[in-house]
Amino acid sequence: MNCAASRAPSTKSSWRRARQSAGGAFAPPGWIDPLTSPSEAPPRAPSALRLLLGAADVVAAVTLLALSAVTLIDVVGRYVFNAPIGGADEMTVFLMAVGVYAVLPRISHREEHIAVDIVDLVSPRRWLGPRQALLNALGAAFMAMVTWRMSIVAARMDEGNEVTMFLRLPKGPLAYFFSAMCAIAAVLLAWNVVRYLRGRGPLQVPEDARADRTPREAPARYD
Repeated sequence: MNCAASRAPSTKSSWRRARQSAGGAFAPPGWIDPLTSPSEAPPRAPSALRLLLGAADVVAAVTLLALSAVTLIDVVGRYVFNAPIGGADEMTVFLMAVGVYAVLPRISHREEHIAVDIVDLVSPRRWLGPRQALLNALGAAFMAMVTWRMSIVAARMDEGNEVTMFLRLPKGPLAYFFSAMCAIAAVLLAWNVVRYLRGRGPLQVPEDARADRTPREAPARYD
């Protein structure tokens, strides 16, 4: 009985290594092995934050779908039926702007901005936390300034009842939406500073997951 009990962990480890060798090369970013113990899985964000980010993601997804539909219908109508959509350019600009600002909170929370990893090649790993905390603090200050200026512009547009030229869409609510997304992004960037100081930043891999990860497996990360 003792032999069977001592053999069980090695059998599970062998099965796990086989799964990682077979599927690790095709694992998407953030993929975690189903056999991973709960202690190795990074903690998830609070439910309220997940709900907020999920709602913004839905807005961005619907906007992208609508943008694709407008483009398709406009092109087909223009070149096949000689009847393009009126105001298609304004609709495209409107939808693109909404989609970009809608994903800003998620990108800021997970630090998925477009970046060039030049410093990572020469800086020690122990500098990751302080460096990212500083960068997130600068990003939070910048986004707070953008929020302030955007709110001023939004109030001015709303008071002047400014609308677009062709479709007569009001500009004020759109600018207020941009300001709200920037404000959320600023708060999340400031929260990232706290997370890095606690050793649980978005780019910091949990110690137990890092020790058990194979080179071909995507690292777990704090969400």
